[in-house]
Amino acid sequence: MSSVPRMILGVALILIAAGFLALVPVFAGAGEAFPRQTTYILGGLAVFCGLGAVACFSYASHPITIRIIGGTVFAACLAYVVGEALHDAPAPPNLARAGNLVANLVERRGRPSLANSIAFFVLVGLPCGYAAVAGRYPSWGRHAAAFGGDRSRDGGRR
Repeated sequence: MSSVPRMILGVALILIAAGFLALVPVFAGAGEAFPRQTTYILGGLAVFCGLGAVACFSYASHPITIRIIGGTVFAACLAYVVGEALHDAPAPPNLARAGNLVANLVERRGRPSLANSIAFFVLVGLPCGYAAVAGRYPSWGRHAAAFGGDRSRDGGRR
């Protein structure tokens, strides 16, 4: 990724992290209105965005920050699959109602389910797991050029 978009993304991530941190006292002061874990989750999201900002501003930190971010997203995807596998399956949506067939399909695909969690794990979790292990985006990936990989279509084998 070139330097200007990377810097813009880094500044945006800093602002988002500051927003999450600003919400922590609001949720902590709300008493019993919100679960106690909410403040920890907001703090964790702020740290996660801060790590993304560090990765944007410091190229030397990429091997470490990419591993941390990839491992975190991989673990979240895995927790989603395990959570869906351990819960009872929700009732299927009522497809008999008169309406748009496409809207019914979108409603069904948008609900949490074991099939959706597995699809999310395959599409997002596994690539993040690779990034966590390797410390970089795969050079054979479709968007490798954006992450500094080989820009040629044939992987540099000409």
